Amino acid sequence: EQQEQEEDDNSMNVSFPSPEILEKQLEVGSIVSMPPFIAGPESENRRSLDSSTLERMIWTELDEFCSMAQFTLPQEILRLMPPSCTELKMNPPNDFLSYKYPIGRRRRRLSYSAPAILESMMKSDQMTYRQMWLNIPSTQNRLALVLERFELVNGILRNNQPLEQRQQQEREEEEEEDEEEEMSEFE
Repeated sequence: EQQEQEEDDNSMNVSFPSPEILEKQLEVGSIVSMPPFIAGPESENRRSLDSSTLERMIWTELDEFCSMAQFTLPQEILRLMPPSCTELKMNPPNDFLSYKYPIGRRRRRLSYSAPAILESMMKSDQMTYRQMWLNIPSTQNRLALVLERFELVNGILRNNQPLEQRQQQEREEEEEEDEEEEMSEFE
């Protein structure tokens, strides 16, 4: 009995690789992969930014996308908005997720939900597109790619807007920047 107990104790001491090492092993084995960067008129490679910055930038791009495309985000996605995103033009969710809800989980859900908006706009093979998102190894990488894609789509939408609409939007952005500068002077 003592020998069996020792064997059980030894089997519990199995160590597993860290998530970073596991992700790297999956990438090297071509089980997961990062899609190539697609440069748009105003997009940048965002893959080195931290998750918090990526999340805020995605919400800014989602806000602009909804405004230009006259699209309303479903409440399921809106609920993923951090309560600190107060500068957005879109209406906030009816109720935010609990403050106890893990931030990492909220970001992971956003990293899978936001691509569904892009996917719904596609006329080509949606399953291939979905598989691309599923093959991305980490939440941070998915968030970076979501941001890159929304910047690309927003750039295309912006370039296709009538001139008057673009000028109005530029004026509003300048006014917002002026207000931000005034606020920073008081701090």
